Amino acid sequence: ETTVTAQTQTLELPDVDLTYDVRGPIPTADGRPLLLMIGQPMQADGFADLAAQFPDRTVVTYDPRGLGRSSVRRDDRFDQRPEDQAADLHALVEHLGGGPVDVFGSSGGAVAGLTWVSLHPDDVATLVAHEPPS
Repeated sequence: ETTVTAQTQTLELPDVDLTYDVRGPIPTADGRPLLLMIGQPMQADGFADLAAQFPDRTVVTYDPRGLGRSSVRRDDRFDQRPEDQAADLHALVEHLGGGPVDVFGSSGGAVAGLTWVSLHPDDVATLVAHEPPS
């Protein structure tokens, strides 16, 4: 069994510093899209066990703005708008070399993923929207 260690990095955006973890090489060794696992209010650490099930993929997880290691916001807001999450994810993918990427979004991450696809359709190859709250 192969264990891939997560490399923690930070993307500085105007309103927040997003902390994210990368398991595997960028660009990917096999040319497959990056696999992003996103949640809300779930953070990167909540995906550690699931990410470990994909040792053949480069997996990116992150702490959404206002949560976990990305908790310090400079926009003086406390709300969690899917449009802001989508903009953050778009910026993260651009920072990582561009899309399209594969996405597994759970709960609020599914809502963020659906919003992301609607606002930046070229970023996402495949979205699995798992249990979006309605």
